[in-house]
Amino acid sequence: MNKNKNKDISRARLTKYIIIFSLLYCITQLTVSLYNDNRLSRYLWLEHKDAPELIKEGKPSKSVYSEIIRNISDHHFWILRLCIVTSFFLALYYKAKNEKKYILYRNLTISVIVILILISGVLTWSLKLIIGKARPYAKVDLFSPFSLSTRFHSFPSGHTTETFSYLTPLIYYSKRYIIKILLVSYGIVTSLTRIILSYHFITDVIFGIYITLTLGYIICYLIEKRYR
Repeated sequence: MNKNKNKDISRARLTKYIIIFSLLYCITQLTVSLYNDNRLSRYLWLEHKDAPELIKEGKPSKSVYSEIIRNISDHHFWILRLCIVTSFFLALYYKAKNEKKYILYRNLTISVIVILILISGVLTWSLKLIIGKARPYAKVDLFSPFSLSTRFHSFPSGHTTETFSYLTPLIYYSKRYIIKILLVSYGIVTSLTRIILSYHFITDVIFGIYITLTLGYIICYLIEKRYR
């Protein structure tokens, strides 16, 4: 009886969060589209704000803060990887000592690995290849489907889906809302660096956040249900 009740609670929680994610995504997407994604994204670009010059030069020019932001953008993954490696060893540590904690850390580790492979790996790179949206520094409003050039792999943001592939299980399994809010905030801030550096438009990032949170929550739910 209690097991069925827990399953109902988990399913209700999953449904609630997917509805919230979808509503927030639709509102953000409509707002950005209404005010023009290219124009809004350009306001955030730190390296270059002039689209014609971006086309001419083929890459963003550097600003004083570019290298600092680029290091944050590229190397913050090591913090997230350390968290998951720690989770793996905690699962081993608690295996014979505390079944509840063992299940938690085991499911967390499995969830991250599955989400990284399916969403950040297969889905993200398939969409990049199929859609072929140009990055801001390549050429504005140009699509080249099935291009192997990374210049046409703007949508969705790979850095964003990878970041949230690590964060989504942490958000899902966390019981405290303040922790969930802090993790989401951390993910959004680090994802924004991809826009600031002129590698992505706003819609590339918000779709990456939405698809990873939504599918990630479904994956976490299925893993929790399978290995409860």
